[in-house]
Amino acid sequence: MKNVQSSLSGETHNQYRNRVGRISRHQHLMSQKVESSTRREEIERLSEASNRIEKKVEKEIEEFCQGAPTVRHRQKQITKEKQISYDKARGAYESRTFLEGTLRLKGIEPAEDIEGMKAQYEGWKALASGGELPNNPRSQVTDSGIHSRREPTEASA
Repeated sequence: MKNVQSSLSGETHNQYRNRVGRISRHQHLMSQKVESSTRREEIERLSEASNRIEKKVEKEIEEFCQGAPTVRHRQKQITKEKQISYDKARGAYESRTFLEGTLRLKGIEPAEDIEGMKAQYEGWKALASGGELPNNPRSQVTDSGIHSRREPTEASA
């Protein structure tokens, strides 16, 4: 196929470019006339940007060395807190299903009543966190009293 740029009949685009010659990007950039004032401004902007980046990296290294939580860690913590408050509001930590499943998963045989399971769960949480067992086995998580307000239902036969 004949190209419009070709001056010879039947010459392809690549043949034309090879004949005329290709200039490399480096040659093109180096052949441009550069004003010293423009170049000076570019160098100043580059040095300012590199100084900002160096300060930011140094700050992050200091935070990391001090054991400060990272942004990702904080985001995960906030998400976890939101999920816990949501679950707590809907009574998930008071449900028999949650307590039985969690206790069995941790290798503890659940008690028969819900209050016993709550006490077992609180005891496991205290031991898992390295603390001592509390005198009052109820914590803020399972202290909403939702189940104590429910009336027991009789199963119909």
